[in-house]
Amino acid sequence: MPSDAFSLELKPDSWFELMHWHPDMDGAGNASAEARSACLTIARQYLDKALAELSTWGKPSQCWFLAEENDSGEDAIYVHTPNPNRQNFPYPFEGVKWHVPAASWLASQFPEPDFVHGQSQFNGAVLHWVVPSRPPGMVNSELVDIWALVRDIGFE
Repeated sequence: MPSDAFSLELKPDSWFELMHWHPDMDGAGNASAEARSACLTIARQYLDKALAELSTWGKPSQCWFLAEENDSGEDAIYVHTPNPNRQNFPYPFEGVKWHVPAASWLASQFPEPDFVHGQSQFNGAVLHWVVPSRPPGMVNSELVDIWALVRDIGFE
């Protein structure tokens, strides 16, 4: 989906349970460093648009970008809110080591200090977690530990 067509289509009764969108569903970014960069540009546009829409929605939410180091097709923008399915908000980010240096291939689209980077592993894959260091409105207000870390390292 082109980035200009991406929208959360928020309504007063909307909710999201780890909903995610893959900007590069077909894995085109795996072809080369240039292709990955182009796909990350689209991912950044998706993230910016999701954050902007959530910031005016007025409800608690979480929004982040998750990239798999070796498979661009797995990269995704996530949105998570309180939801009727389970009491799983806020998402706990278990196993994520925060404030790791930005991977070089991520740094141009998600630069520090504008973004906080985390890293984890799942089934042998290296996952890169990206959240804005200054979230808008009620977005990511539940990520208290991350924001405390950001303050502790002097990004604010």
